[in-house]
Amino acid sequence: MERRKFSREFKLEAVRLVRERGVAVAQAAHDLGLHVNVLRKWVREQSADPQPMAMQILGLLSVQVLGTHLRLQVIDRSIVTLQKTVAVARRLSTIPRLLAFLARKPARVASVAMANKMARVVWAVMARGEVY
Repeated sequence: MERRKFSREFKLEAVRLVRERGVAVAQAAHDLGLHVNVLRKWVREQSADPQPMAMQILGLLSVQVLGTHLRLQVIDRSIVTLQKTVAVARRLSTIPRLLAFLARKPARVASVAMANKMARVVWAVMARGEVY
């Protein structure tokens, strides 16, 4: 039987359940499907760790925020690219669907709508693990 591995977030939440909410270690371990000694070890390790739990959680959140920030930068670059594409398309009249959309909406609205469409397509490709 293979050993189970738990994420840092899971361990922190389990320790927080015992420390902050006052749930008994045995009850928390039973609810989480852990052995009591495993949870006791995590609580002990957390007590020995000089970094407060809040700082650890903030560290985890900052990693998530950084990832979100990087994704937003990619989307922002896509919007700029689409704005340039819209300008070229207006001059060249090569994309009838885009031109029809531009006839009804301002260029900025059209570029944001096209960027949203591209983001949805990229997300779908990434979520399915496909190659584009």
